[in-house]
Amino acid sequence: ARFWPALAHHTGLEPPRSVFVDDNPAVLGAARAFGIAHLFGIAYPDSSAPRVSLADFHCLEDFDALHGGLGANRAGVNSASR
Repeated sequence: ARFWPALAHHTGLEPPRSVFVDDNPAVLGAARAFGIAHLFGIAYPDSSAPRVSLADFHCLEDFDALHGGLGANRAGVNSASR
C-alpha cells in the first residue's frame, strides 16, 4: 500500500496519465486502487507456457498492442471487460 504513493512522490507519477503492465492480478489491483488509469495484464508471461487470461484486466499479447494509442481495440488486446 505504501509503494504507489512513494513512487508518485519520488517520480512525479500522475496516475490518471499512467500505464502499468504486469502479470500479477494482485499487483494490478493495487495499481487500480491507487488510481493508475491504464492497466494491462500479460497474456504470455512465460513464453513456454500457454496463454493466460486475467478476469479483471485486458491482457496484451505483446507491447505492439499499445502502439497507436491506449484504449484502441487493436489486435493483441484481449477484449474481456474489466
